[in-house]
Amino acid sequence: MVLIAVHGSASRSLPAERATAHLNVELEGDDRAEVVERTRALRAGLIETAEAFLASGAATRVGGSQLWARSEHRWEGREEQQRTVELASARVDVRFRDLEALAGWLLEAGSTAGVTVERVEWTLAAATRSAVERELRLAAVRDAVARAEAYGAAIGATSVGLRSVREAGLRPASGGGSGSMKWTAQASARSDGPGFALRPEDVELAVELSADFEAEPAAS
Repeated sequence: MVLIAVHGSASRSLPAERATAHLNVELEGDDRAEVVERTRALRAGLIETAEAFLASGAATRVGGSQLWARSEHRWEGREEQQRTVELASARVDVRFRDLEALAGWLLEAGSTAGVTVERVEWTLAAATRSAVERELRLAAVRDAVARAEAYGAAIGATSVGLRSVREAGLRPASGGGSGSMKWTAQASARSDGPGFALRPEDVELAVELSADFEAEPAAS
């Protein structure tokens, strides 16, 4: 009996179906109370708009951080005089299912003084991701079987049988790991002055596994 150890893999790129926008609200001035109040009002306006998207079904989640205030000492002017600047900031996070609504909202929000679009995370709907992951697991196993059968044919084996299948990171010699489905999402989102350019990219799902087979060599 000959042991054949191989790996199998499968991947697929799909258009993003969900997006989470992360916005930062930050204002500054000389009076802390006034800066805090303006920042709170600006954040409240963004939250109100986001909750309207939530009510219409365009968004699925609205969140963010509490408001933070701090003082910053700066040296300004030719004489480098020290000035104390009061700052207040908060974060607003909104997950969208309607990507057209997201683009319109970011265009408006990104044009507002004191609001910065930090990043956009792109993902798939949970049902889509679950279905595709299942298909990729099956495809990765088929890839491993094809590899093992090719090696078996090369050594003249009369049969090749599966012994074990392990997800990535679960083979003892590999040092362990989560063994979970590997997936990545990438996108490009940038602010150009008063406007905002949104360039979503595909979400890539990938599966890697290792498998052991036993091959029965031909009788000599």
